[in-house]
Amino acid sequence: MNCKNAMILLLILTICLSFGDLLTFNNVVFNWDYDIVPYDYDVAKVIGHLYADTIRVDLDGKVETITLLGVLTPDNPNSKSHYAYFSSNAAEFTKQLCPYQSTVYLSYDQTEKDKYNRRLAYLWYKVNGQWIMHNLNLLANGYGIVSDSYFVREDLQEHFHQAQEQAQNETLGLWKKEAARSNIEIVMSSSSDMVRISTVKYSGKPLYIEIKNVGSAEKNLNRWFLYSISSKRVFSFGQIVIQPFETIKVYFGPDRTGSLFWEGDHLLNSDGDGVILYNEKGKQVSIYSWGY
Repeated sequence: MNCKNAMILLLILTICLSFGDLLTFNNVVFNWDYDIVPYDYDVAKVIGHLYADTIRVDLDGKVETITLLGVLTPDNPNSKSHYAYFSSNAAEFTKQLCPYQSTVYLSYDQTEKDKYNRRLAYLWYKVNGQWIMHNLNLLANGYGIVSDSYFVREDLQEHFHQAQEQAQNETLGLWKKEAARSNIEIVMSSSSDMVRISTVKYSGKPLYIEIKNVGSAEKNLNRWFLYSISSKRVFSFGQIVIQPFETIKVYFGPDRTGSLFWEGDHLLNSDGDGVILYNEKGKQVSIYSWGY
């Protein structure tokens, strides 16, 4: 083999390796490089889409709302706020890969349903005969971040974290550099908890984090806490009860104000940072980030 032919062969091999983990379905091209299969599952039909991580299915003739385990995606795909672009893309990704009336397969972790009677599942489908888990697919393509809520299987946790890290390294979806330049805000909340971060005022005066109870029952925030991604500091709520549809604010910064105040300097970076809300079990409930 002469040098020229060897170089051509090397180029072909390089191209094949570079695109070996790309699949196409329903005109959507996506990254997938995982050899995992469900061993026990329920068969269902997709009958509706709520969010990128929440769909409705017909399971044995009964309508079930499915919350995807291990992943949080941007809220409110129909919102007109800054982050609507990312939430709309994430929702569209799910609609295209799990189209109406398509067959999907549901497998479970330790808990099948949450206290709101929503079914918690890993959602699967097949592309060219290959098993795809949509929870992991969202992460691998930058449409969500890892959530530890109701997550038990350690083998899947490792895959999920690796997928998110790879999407970050390849600046896919939420991790695109354009987001950092435009200072886009991203909100992700667990469908299983009714208390979430509704906004963060990270510039100007006053500075605060707004928490809202979007449910119809009061919630005791004892042992709940906020975590700053950049400074790695924590704010604990203590014996705070938030009423149905009530909003509370946690203030921070140089100008001390309000009854709830997060002590400390340089808690959050206005150019790019994030706040995570954890419940009493230490599980991520809501994430609000900007500039990433």
